[in-house]
Amino acid sequence: MLKLGWFSTGRGPGSRNLLKAVMDEKEKGGLDIEVPFVFCNWDNTEVPNSKKEQRQMFFDMVEGYGIPLVTESWKKFMPELRKEDEAAWGSEYGKVLREKT
Repeated sequence: MLKLGWFSTGRGPGSRNLLKAVMDEKEKGGLDIEVPFVFCNWDNTEVPNSKKEQRQMFFDMVEGYGIPLVTESWKKFMPELRKEDEAAWGSEYGKVLREKT
């Protein structure tokens, strides 16, 4: 069995359709996979209402599949460091992702 960590912005139908296609294929036995988590780089609190609804639909879908959802807003993560040194910020953000997933 292959373990696949799923990374997505979850911002629209494409995100949902891709996850659904993979999970449907898994259910039919065409894929021998496990999805131990879904990661989204938004926490759904800082997005415009139009995107919030789309993202919530994705989050609900993930929950419906029983997959743990992990979020870490890139916008809220160490914004001062991001302005000062984007490479250092990326390294720190990556550390948090590895710890959470």
